[in-house]
Amino acid sequence: MKIEIKNLGPINEFTFDLEKDFHIIYGENNIGKSYAISTIYIILKYFIIERVSLQFVYLRYFVENEIDTTSELSELISSIDTKLSEEKTRTFSITKLCENILKTEISNAYLPLLKQSFKNSFSNLENLQNKLTNEEFYIKLYLENFQFSIKLSKNKELYIDDLSLSKRMSVKFINTNREVSVREKDILFYIKKTDFNRLKLQQDIIKNIFRLTQNSFDILKQSLNQIYFLPASRSGLYQAMNIFSSVFAKLSQIRHAVNSQIDIPALSEPVSDYFLKLSTIKLHKNIDKYTEIAKEIEKTILKGEILFNSDTKKIEYFEKNTKLKLDLSETSSMVSEISPIVAYLKFIIDESLIDISNSSIYKTNNLTEEKENLNIKKLMFIEEPEAHLHPEIQVKLMEYFAKLVKTNIKIVLTTHSDYISNKITNLILAEELDYNMVSSCHLVKTNKGSIDKGDMLATAQGIEDNNFLNTAEKLYEERVMMLNIEKK
Repeated sequence: MKIEIKNLGPINEFTFDLEKDFHIIYGENNIGKSYAISTIYIILKYFIIERVSLQFVYLRYFVENEIDTTSELSELISSIDTKLSEEKTRTFSITKLCENILKTEISNAYLPLLKQSFKNSFSNLENLQNKLTNEEFYIKLYLENFQFSIKLSKNKELYIDDLSLSKRMSVKFINTNREVSVREKDILFYIKKTDFNRLKLQQDIIKNIFRLTQNSFDILKQSLNQIYFLPASRSGLYQAMNIFSSVFAKLSQIRHAVNSQIDIPALSEPVSDYFLKLSTIKLHKNIDKYTEIAKEIEKTILKGEILFNSDTKKIEYFEKNTKLKLDLSETSSMVSEISPIVAYLKFIIDESLIDISNSSIYKTNNLTEEKENLNIKKLMFIEEPEAHLHPEIQVKLMEYFAKLVKTNIKIVLTTHSDYISNKITNLILAEELDYNMVSSCHLVKTNKGSIDKGDMLATAQGIEDNNFLNTAEKLYEERVMMLNIEKK
């Protein structure tokens, strides 16, 4: 799956390829890195984690067991009726009409959810628009069997556009009964001219439209089944929200005595999801491969253990030398920044597989693999992992991220650190990371918004430093100039 973003907030163009395993995004402040990954998180959340099934639409047509007369399907059947009366007509396309049916159902199922999530995260839908150009905003999704765009209308409402199916859908009139033919590039519906069963044709069309759709979602689900977002300033956010959670609980107890309205600060959806996951941990034996990496981080970097207090619902740090249990607010900035990452590995990331063997409307050949053979991965967004970390710790942390990639966790990083960039290059050279599976994006400003300059792509030789080197050179030249002045 690929997601293409155009004219989103400060961004002019940005592309996210879900096939890659390690993503790193560079760029100046306020250039759109958080905008981009927050948008991708929200999109993937509703297509993978909280996926709305379109099967209810498919079932509705069958339960009602009658010809639909009020939707795009009615238009399609009417078109077939018209063509049926034309003696010369043998075969004609219904692809566009089928695409309209799917467009309507995806709009009804997904757009209300996305609209609310975007409003939660960006205050209002108008903030999605690129103010530098005022050109059309869109997010284009490329799935296995279809693709479509999510756009913003002039009255600031989301709508689906440019939806296209990968297979052509056609009707062919024949003189004998014959079942639907599903081929590599098209689906052919046969109609016996002397015995046109409109209800059966309607059901066959709906069945095949949603078969393609559900199959696309199932293929996506085969490759990715969990998404996690760790925002920038994660330790401060976590501590602040822990404090306010008790305040809100107290206010709820005395709400009868509060006469004025209390405004609660808005939180973006990725941030609120992050806090909810950390505050609703259920202690259980987590997956060994993630726990082992978490323990390595505890041993080599934190010099202590990350615990979850099930009574207070808070993360704690057990310092090995002093044997003290500390709240994150009492620890060093390094410990408090890395602790949430470790907590995710120890307590939150779930290895459970979702059985999709029966989720398609009917099975297709590429969904017959045994569940245990599926290479299902997780996706973890981490903003600015270098925050408050000494360069040596930054470098060490990248080694553990490379190990996570090998345990089926896809990593997405935003960063301002040249140490992280250089370490990734070394990991590629050491073949600890496959450069073919690394996406390296250097966002730069243009008069139309930020774009990937394309000058820091991952190669077999690593990633060329075109983000930090100029600043280092300027500092060096400034030092030389000052030294020359002193000599005079």
